[in-house]
Amino acid sequence: MSIWIFDPARIKPILGLIIVTSLAACGSKKFPSPAKPQGTTITVGGKSLVIAGPSGFCMDRSVSQIRADTAFVLLGNCAVVAPQNRGPQPKVKALLTATIAENLQGPVTETATDMDSFFRSEAGRTALSRASDPGTVRVLDSFESGGTYFLRSTDSSPGIVPDAAADNWRGYFDVDGQLISVSVIGFNSDPITPEASLDTARAFARAIQISNGNTISTASAEPAIAPQTEPEPTAAKSRYSKVMSLNRVGILRRIFW
Repeated sequence: MSIWIFDPARIKPILGLIIVTSLAACGSKKFPSPAKPQGTTITVGGKSLVIAGPSGFCMDRSVSQIRADTAFVLLGNCAVVAPQNRGPQPKVKALLTATIAENLQGPVTETATDMDSFFRSEAGRTALSRASDPGTVRVLDSFESGGTYFLRSTDSSPGIVPDAAADNWRGYFDVDGQLISVSVIGFNSDPITPEASLDTARAFARAIQISNGNTISTASAEPAIAPQTEPEPTAAKSRYSKVMSLNRVGILRRIFW
């Protein structure tokens, strides 16, 4: 997998504009409701993949970075990043990100426990930290449901997204041999609740899965991994650690890792 570096000096002003206009334009603080996803097709690893978000979120091509075998995609308020799209306003004030790379580990349903052990280890928390400092990260909750591993954490280190909240939810799932990570970035000035953040992460993952023909389990599931408020002292190395090559792909290590 190739490693590529993004230019934060170029992206930060764009993100600032997106954030200001998005916060001004978004609607009420209600949870996202199911809607037919309208996505954008990208090519990663020689395969076509549709990136779709919850209602009101569209891909921002000016910030998203698509490479031959990896991709970073930012979704914001459609009224801001894709004004030609006359769809509804998002129901939460947030930015969404998705990263894509080849899945070297197998289905998430079979590797969620390994993922959880890794993210709770020092190496995993280092990868989650925007400053590559495990001391800035706390893993608060995690579980696997419907083929997606969800992780909630806080990161006290600074990032390039102005006013970004420290607390966020991520989701990891696989589509056609690709590992996809989605993240919800809220804002301190107009925060969303952890419940709304998780609901948005679920809706984001579901939109991508449905758009790419994945079968989604609709059965309710209890967390497969018990929530914990403090990271467990697990071994720094894991057979799942290769997934963290995603974290070193350009903008990821500055925006939401």
